[in-house]
Amino acid sequence: MRETRHEHLRELYLMGNPLDASVLPGLAASQFPALDKLVLRQEHFPVADLAESLRSLDAPRLSHVYVDGVHVLELLPIIGTAALPWNLCLRDSNFDEVDELMESLERHDALRSRRLRLGSDGLFDSEIARLRDLGVTIEDMRDVFLPRYSNW
Repeated sequence: MRETRHEHLRELYLMGNPLDASVLPGLAASQFPALDKLVLRQEHFPVADLAESLRSLDAPRLSHVYVDGVHVLELLPIIGTAALPWNLCLRDSNFDEVDELMESLERHDALRSRRLRLGSDGLFDSEIARLRDLGVTIEDMRDVFLPRYSNW
């Protein structure tokens, strides 16, 4: 991927295993004036590069960024240094470190702005309740990462 400008693109799905190394820098250098939804999926994202690319996005209408394949506890301290301009929706199928997540949320005010959303995979009802009390939205994101093309 290289720098581009796309005037009318509203949804962008970038999925691979792995994504090409050019994707994150190319995304950060691009302009998407109409982009509303960005979905990124690969097995393991380089956390610092992902955070830098997301913070650099030139997409003024962007409302939701979905990421599958990032270790939540590694990304949050980096991305949580400033308020999020969009909803950050994270899915980590191996996530089970809720106590560490609570500590991270307590240390980073920017993450408690009701902008952080986590996939519900593997969370117990009591954990979901604790996270919601801290301003985290919990949702089922499986359909986001497995889009249905039947309407195309």
